Amino acid sequence: MKKRILSMLTAAMMSSTCFFVGAEQICAAEYPSFTLRLNQHTGNAEFMEDETDKKVIFTATCLKYSGSDVELVDAKTNEVVAKMLDDGNFDVSGDDLENDRTWSAVLSFENAAVGSYSYYARLTDADGTVSTTKTFSVVIYDAVSDADAERMAEIAQKVGVLSSDTTFQNADQETRKQMADALFEQLIAEGYVKENSVNYDEEKHCYAYQCEGVGGFSDVTCYLDIAVKDPDQVSPGIATDVTLSSSAKRLQVDSEEMSVLFTAETAANVDSISLMDASTNQEVAVLYDDGAATYPNDRDLYENDGVYSNYLDLSGNQVGDYSYYAQYTVNGKTYTSDTVTVRVYRQFTEQELADMQKITDTLNALINSEEYAALSVEKKVKALSDRINSLAEVDETLGYALVDADSIRYNNVTYQFEFKDYIGLNYVYYAYTIPNTDATDNSAFTYVNHGDSIEITGFDNSVSDVVIPSEIEGLPVTTISTGAFYLSAITSIEVPDTVTSIGEMAFLGCTSLKTVKLSTGVAKIEKNAFGSCSALQEVQVAKDNPNFSSLDGVLYSKAQDTLVIYPAAKTDAAYTIPGGVTSVAMYAFSENPYLETLAIPNSLIKVGDSAFFNCKNLRSVSYNGTEEEWNQITIGLLNEKLTGANIQYQERIIGDVNADGALTISDVVLLQKWLLAVPDTQLADWKAADFNEDQTLNGFDLCQMRYALLKQEENAKQ
Repeated sequence: MKKRILSMLTAAMMSSTCFFVGAEQICAAEYPSFTLRLNQHTGNAEFMEDETDKKVIFTATCLKYSGSDVELVDAKTNEVVAKMLDDGNFDVSGDDLENDRTWSAVLSFENAAVGSYSYYARLTDADGTVSTTKTFSVVIYDAVSDADAERMAEIAQKVGVLSSDTTFQNADQETRKQMADALFEQLIAEGYVKENSVNYDEEKHCYAYQCEGVGGFSDVTCYLDIAVKDPDQVSPGIATDVTLSSSAKRLQVDSEEMSVLFTAETAANVDSISLMDASTNQEVAVLYDDGAATYPNDRDLYENDGVYSNYLDLSGNQVGDYSYYAQYTVNGKTYTSDTVTVRVYRQFTEQELADMQKITDTLNALINSEEYAALSVEKKVKALSDRINSLAEVDETLGYALVDADSIRYNNVTYQFEFKDYIGLNYVYYAYTIPNTDATDNSAFTYVNHGDSIEITGFDNSVSDVVIPSEIEGLPVTTISTGAFYLSAITSIEVPDTVTSIGEMAFLGCTSLKTVKLSTGVAKIEKNAFGSCSALQEVQVAKDNPNFSSLDGVLYSKAQDTLVIYPAAKTDAAYTIPGGVTSVAMYAFSENPYLETLAIPNSLIKVGDSAFFNCKNLRSVSYNGTEEEWNQITIGLLNEKLTGANIQYQERIIGDVNADGALTISDVVLLQKWLLAVPDTQLADWKAADFNEDQTLNGFDLCQMRYALLKQEENAKQ
């Protein structure tokens, strides 16, 4: 019988901030300086002895770094073991996209010996600054049989006899060594210990050895410490750190299974470890090293393995957060782990969801009214304050207040409050910013002075309608940096002529942003610059901008051959991509919940990664071309909502360049205008005019189209 032995991974969790929109919880990680994770999670990776694909994917993330000098380093030797690449070629989720500030490397442990392997990621910035992540440890054990485990325990017992011998305990260092030498000679002769595996460290007074006839444990190095110690001293070289983990982080109150398995790990040899309540510092359970096979994920199969486990029943706990830590004492010195928190929660009831919607409707009725828009800022503050405080009064129909009166706060910019009280620990947080029609002051921005230009790097949320200044400190503002307005509560943004570049994720998560106005200077908009802007209704572009244009609020390239942004709050159920569009940019339609039907021209060549990500209602696609032509379109990753839609193909009508279903004089005129480069002339289906099938359109095609139209008219008369 084989048992599962874990390849245990220890990882640093990314700190995050939780906020709420309506009744929906969102976890928004602040920009991490530099983080590393393994196999896309921070839990355990499991390998069986007979598995053939023992690979670990290391993924590093740094949103503020755009270079390529990222390395995976062996923590024991500080040598580089792999170059971490941003190539989007890995077959496991983690680095699907290029240029996404994510770097990955794959290490194979197929031929790795049993032991511990530790790694960290390292990057060097343009200025020479070196940054590193926390260390990950991969500990590999082979699958072993019951017989091997029993023999290992037998050997451990034989070696342990020495430590419990009274003569040994009272002996000096030299006598202890003589007794240990004699023991190992006996164990080698009896076939329990490998003859050439015994080594003695004179500095630490510690033996290292390997066991004989233990199968999967044959390469495991064991240790015997014989040092004479001071009463308060822990053995040199023996780790005293303790880590704690739990089998669950969230439990729904009153669910059938409310028991949580807590597991502590340490290299120190102790009988048991206490599980402590962090709020009272009282012991609530004892974690044992008992080798019981009843634990999930086989976390504590063997005795003397440094793993201590036990269950804690939380079935009597009410809704709340409960934190625990592990603790043990060696020679009078106490060691503790970091805390682990388990949240007991409950789901929102239908009534609570209705109550939250009532709050939103009540406040939106005020904010969206013409009367409110006409008020001065001071009067808007008063009107919003009165409306929020009215919700904090007992509703006569409901018999209770909708808003927790003690939670109402106003910071001269934004009103903040909470729905009733802590409901199921999924409490709802509301924030309403008072619109300020005055020009945005320079002090509202953080920025970098480059000597000849200004780069906007942050915003203090002091106003909702933002106008980027064209100058700061007498220098032109030319760049909006990566993540500059991340999670801001702004409702509109106006970009001046001086700004030429908008960075990646610059307005990511601005869920109140409705309108974007781009002036003439903007030449570059990085990917996902307006990602998760769920309220965005339109993008306006100055007519003389040489790089971008806007059609009905949709952002295109100037030539209108690339669709850049289709606003997430554009409510049309159907949309037709104009003829002549060859590319749909990354994230272009992402997270639009309204779009149901999409018409695509056969001019389309490429669809970027995540272009239709989470377009949850897109069900029908009409493609102005054949199935064979559709299959030639390059469609990037995470576009399942597009490829999974019902796709209807159209057989091409030769000469029908305006795609109205027939060859008419209108098609001849349209092609002639296009060949003469008349501005704003687009062909819905250029391939329909390629009569000589040479993949180009010219005067010969125009002549053949005229001839085809004449023949069509002659046939109609007959």
